[in-house]
Amino acid sequence: MTMQTTRRSTSVDVLIVGGGPAGLSVAYHLRRRGLQVAVLERDEAVGGRTLTADLAGVPVNTGAVWVYVGTESAAMCTELGIQTHPVSPPTFGVHLGDTTVLAREDSELIERLPLGPDARRQFADVLATVRKEYAKGVSAAGLTADSADLAGMTLVDQLGEVDDRVWEIVRNAVTGGSTADPADLSAQYALRYFASYLVRSEDHRLYIPTGMQTISNRLAEVLGDEIVRRGHDVQRVARRPEGGFAAEVETPDGQVAYTADHVVLAVPGPGVVEVFPGLPADRARTIEQIRTSPTVVLSIAVDSKGVSEWDDLFLVATVDRPFNMVLQPFASTGAAPSERDRSYFNCYLSADTDVANAGDDAALAAEWLDAFYVVVPSARGRVLDTLVTRWQRCFAFPAPGREELSRAVQQPLDGVHFAGDYSSFTAGSHGALAEGRRVAGDILASRA
Repeated sequence: MTMQTTRRSTSVDVLIVGGGPAGLSVAYHLRRRGLQVAVLERDEAVGGRTLTADLAGVPVNTGAVWVYVGTESAAMCTELGIQTHPVSPPTFGVHLGDTTVLAREDSELIERLPLGPDARRQFADVLATVRKEYAKGVSAAGLTADSADLAGMTLVDQLGEVDDRVWEIVRNAVTGGSTADPADLSAQYALRYFASYLVRSEDHRLYIPTGMQTISNRLAEVLGDEIVRRGHDVQRVARRPEGGFAAEVETPDGQVAYTADHVVLAVPGPGVVEVFPGLPADRARTIEQIRTSPTVVLSIAVDSKGVSEWDDLFLVATVDRPFNMVLQPFASTGAAPSERDRSYFNCYLSADTDVANAGDDAALAAEWLDAFYVVVPSARGRVLDTLVTRWQRCFAFPAPGREELSRAVQQPLDGVHFAGDYSSFTAGSHGALAEGRRVAGDILASRA
């Protein structure tokens, strides 16, 4: 990009790079205490990886999907008056071979899947282990202290050796649901991103009918356009010799120089060094160790009126298909797809960098749609529209040792602060929102 001559400059107390949940949360809490802040967002839309698209009139979540009970995102929905509905998954599904099985009971799932006797026994053992740990480690308020002993092991460590076909089911369910391979994902957080599906937890998730981006949009509305500045691409942030920070920013009206006492890097972890090239090498290495997986999503808007068989379809882990799983996110009692005119499905492929990179979206949509029809044959002839979303940097997932790394990242560096899912002990938008509150507290404390 050709840099234009600086036409103006502006100064604030705190400069926040990134208008996702973390950056907006920082601004929200600081502005309430009277600080002058600016949130600089490169895109025209705020919300980052909580992007909600309109697809054939359906609000479709292309990144983050749910609000988790007992987290900062649930508290923020209450504070901002955002309507949510409880998600009560009716079934857990598996597509294996050419068979899609939706089951309400573990025994039914095991019996109907095309598995041999040994694989059936091992799958039964996996389900029993998962249920036992979920009962011990999860409450209505979220993960409990009893789950802490799982934080130091991966899900593979916990489950041990299993049959290849059983492993493929587990791997695709976990990877599609968490963006992480079970060989990397913390067994503690597998309770949230895998076990809760299997046990069909009814008090674990909330769904925002208008989409996950509603949280960020509402925060931006509260803050106003003078604070949340869209279309502002931060080229570089550097320390000033006289103290504080300077940022070179490309805006729709040309280049602007920003100065601030504090800067908050609320961008995906891999993008931190791109924005702040002067970051000390040890901090850059720590952030690099917090892995952020890519994800590709095919969203499919469908005519669901009267299709009662979809009322039981929530999540289907898929084996031997180009994606990890199929999800119909809004599966709640009293909100059956057949009673609505339209619904949507998401097909996910995570942890595959090659596919996540830019490519032919039309060709990918055609290939995946053919595979989707094999998993959900009744969708043929009812598809209204499709959308491919490629997240080269989707979510930073919790892995063994992650908390120690995040604790190191959370330490400010003489006015530089780090906020996002990569700096949190958890993940996703709930982790990012909580980090926003924490960083605001750090800044207020330092100024006091």
